[in-house]
Amino acid sequence: MSYNLKTLKSKTWKPETQSVSFNQGIYGLYFFNLRGENYFNNDFNSEIVTDKPVEKGYKNNEEKTIVVSMGAGFKAIYTYQWRVY
Repeated sequence: MSYNLKTLKSKTWKPETQSVSFNQGIYGLYFFNLRGENYFNNDFNSEIVTDKPVEKGYKNNEEKTIVVSMGAGFKAIYTYQWRVY
């Protein structure tokens, strides 16, 4: 996954620690950058990866989601479905 964290230089607000996770397993599956960090609070633009494979398909009709946690309780939640051919 490509991920970009950039602070607006014209503002005094700085981002809190961010993270990206996939809803696989009890604790989720976190993505990390090339430095091995899975909590981000500095500007960067790179690929983030997981250390375990993402399971294909569904179990008991569960929804697949990726959650971007942006600190202070703010989250972006992306839900998707596997294509079946």
